[in-house]
Amino acid sequence: RGMANYHLIFDGPLAHPIMTTSLTVNGGQVGQLKFDLFTADLKAKNDTLFLGSEDSPIEISRSGVYDFIVYGNMPLALTSSTRVETKNQEMDITAKMEKGDFSILLAAGLAKEAQGTMYFDARLKGTLDNPVLSTLDLGLSSCRMVPYMIAQSLNDINGRIKVRDNKLAVEDLNFQVGQGRVFITSPPIEKSKMILDNFIPQYLE
Repeated sequence: RGMANYHLIFDGPLAHPIMTTSLTVNGGQVGQLKFDLFTADLKAKNDTLFLGSEDSPIEISRSGVYDFIVYGNMPLALTSSTRVETKNQEMDITAKMEKGDFSILLAAGLAKEAQGTMYFDARLKGTLDNPVLSTLDLGLSSCRMVPYMIAQSLNDINGRIKVRDNKLAVEDLNFQVGQGRVFITSPPIEKSKMILDNFIPQYLE
């Protein structure tokens, strides 16, 4: 929900479209996540979709709570023939949120409730078939969430998760469940054997 303004210009054949669109939503909500402003400028040409820019990114924000931005480019294929043509075309997407609120998790539909201080900085490269999470830094401090999968809440979540070129490391992630505290850690990134394959580690350590 929210008050929206948008325009869309679509030209050319479906195989190689040219598109310009902008969307602004004020006072909206996605799932359980409320926001003050969502703004996005998208352009498509030469079989590439441009997700805003570093100077004018896709942005969703709530004053004093969070400010999440995304920008970059990725292959665009609307037909089977262009999917073959763009198979090896690389993407480059950056997503950031500095000292935002863990409630941004609600937009992904992963939890019924979420709150706390969160830092997020990631860059995605590679191809659509073989994505490479070039960098990811996720930091959590005094967070809380109620996942859909379990009835109990996870309280006082703290710690860091790091990825470098699909290599994953967990740095002292810990949280309270009921009367107990769970601690999760892994070898440092230089020694980690946890390699992501389509964002899922094929080996746990």
